[in-house]
Amino acid sequence: MNIRLTLACMSAMALCGYAHAVDVRAYVIAKTSGEVAADMSRVEACIDDMNFVYAQVGLRFDLRECSLVFSNELYVVVRTNTTSWTALCDYAQNTGGIELYFVGEIAGAHVNAFCTKGGIVIGPDATPRDVSHEIGHACGWKDIYEAHAGTDLAVSGRATEERLQEDWSPYYPRGITQAEIIHRLLMYGRTGDGHVAIPRGDVYGLWYVNVWNPGVRTWSRDWRLSAVPVSAWHGMNRNPTSE
Repeated sequence: MNIRLTLACMSAMALCGYAHAVDVRAYVIAKTSGEVAADMSRVEACIDDMNFVYAQVGLRFDLRECSLVFSNELYVVVRTNTTSWTALCDYAQNTGGIELYFVGEIAGAHVNAFCTKGGIVIGPDATPRDVSHEIGHACGWKDIYEAHAGTDLAVSGRATEERLQEDWSPYYPRGITQAEIIHRLLMYGRTGDGHVAIPRGDVYGLWYVNVWNPGVRTWSRDWRLSAVPVSAWHGMNRNPTSE
């Protein structure tokens, strides 16, 4: 399936009844003073975008519950503090689907939203597309970049069949670069509403895996240039759930 053509296939896939349903439960954190992290229209906008994007691969997300949770302690989550976001994501467990947690602030890191085994944490600046991206992590996909400040490695040159083995097509403009392809992908690692495509096969790019360093007892990023697991048919978890 060509990346340029995936959006054109969405409505046809839905009409053919290919959609596999995933239950979603949303929890909106509010202060006891009445300050609320999100309203219903924002929650629905996220669900709408998830369904728009994942129609490419026949997934549908059904909002089964949207609850207001009053807690001053959970209103601000510290990304770098495991105890902080674990306490939030332990609010609901084993619901059989994905849990979304809308909070008033994500402190400790410059992220708009992030995925954990217990659910998706969504800050006040997260767009619906940011949420759809994080759902991709719940499906098992990795971030992909063309370059990153954390490494000297970078993607250069034109897109080739070897770099897009299952998505190569004459429909691409002549001379398109691999970086331009990467920018179109849902799993492009930088925020923005323009990133939407889910490719059929893995895509050559820059990515990392977290490696445990026992000497200093911390995780570090091992950056690499190779085929990145971002594709619909290679390793996608079609039944994403939160613990």
